[in-house]
Amino acid sequence: MPKPLIIAKLGFKQKGQVKGLRDLCKYLQYRDGSVRRDAYLTAEQGAEVRYPAGLSDYVTPRHRDAKWVDRGMGETYHQIANQAFAWQGRYNLARTWIISPDPELMKFVPEDKRFEVLRNVTEQTLERWHSDNGWGQPAYSYVIHDKQRSTDGEQMVHAHVITPATIPVDEAGALGRVDHIVRKAHIRDLHRTVGQTFEEELGRVLGKERAQEIIAERNAPIEHEQHPSKDQRERLKKLKTLADVMQLLKAEKAARRAKKDQKKDRRRKHQRQAELRMYARYVGEKREKRREADYLRVKATRQQAQDGELDRERAHHRARISQIKERGQRIPTHAEALEHEENRRAMLRIYYAGLFIQQDAERDQDRIVERIPDQGVEL
Repeated sequence: MPKPLIIAKLGFKQKGQVKGLRDLCKYLQYRDGSVRRDAYLTAEQGAEVRYPAGLSDYVTPRHRDAKWVDRGMGETYHQIANQAFAWQGRYNLARTWIISPDPELMKFVPEDKRFEVLRNVTEQTLERWHSDNGWGQPAYSYVIHDKQRSTDGEQMVHAHVITPATIPVDEAGALGRVDHIVRKAHIRDLHRTVGQTFEEELGRVLGKERAQEIIAERNAPIEHEQHPSKDQRERLKKLKTLADVMQLLKAEKAARRAKKDQKKDRRRKHQRQAELRMYARYVGEKREKRREADYLRVKATRQQAQDGELDRERAHHRARISQIKERGQRIPTHAEALEHEENRRAMLRIYYAGLFIQQDAERDQDRIVERIPDQGVEL
């Protein structure tokens, strides 16, 4: 399996981790990847690793937007955390993404277009993934970071994305929101979608043929490392062919030295040997083709099963949304549920307070009744 063109890592924050989400968004908002990386690379061998004088996380951002790009969640860490809290689900608070293209491919993109490519890939991936799975228009915010890879110094631009843990039932939002359930089939679809989107962006910037050529050159050594036996088989075939040629030359030399009466017999014998070698080579090539065909059939069957699983998940989501729409009952938000629970508690406190007042009044009345007969006897 070749190395992915781009990595889309999907995580989440659990319900109740509001402070953790706010701190993460604040860190991503003020962090500059290149400065932090240089702070460690410039440290001398054996010296204590710390930031250079005057540098910290709170520096002027370079090569990236100063704030979050708002697509429905907010443009500051305060707004993003508050919106995630308002749209939290039963189990999760929000989802966190990392979208990072391969630096080996991004170095072919002109430097002034790299961040434009990453923005387009990020926005188109989220919109396509939500639209293909019937989740409606996505609400998200993202910020782009820039740093150099420590192994080879290549520029490694990447995006951090925050999405809510719920999705709207209908476009108008009148029926509320439901939990955003993501299965393994959806994750496989996400990897396929982000790869296709990034390949299209490379084709748009570099040209389709040039992009395919760069991807093929990148995958060639990786495939060689993963399948070293293929080259070995090719070398063995060449060695076998060379050995056959040498054997034929020796046979011809022996045939010329042979007697005239044995020439025809020897020639027929060599011809039979050559035919056998050709047949053996033909059988080997046919075996290789049959193995390749079996591999393609297995791959197609696996892809069909995965597509079927994805279709079932999508149909389950559509049926779930249809049931909610048929009920016509709006799903309350987390804030509304808290307000309803507080109202119920207030009503219970009023009810029990009334019971206590009534019991006190009954006790006072009983005491008055007990005193009246005693006063009558004294009269």
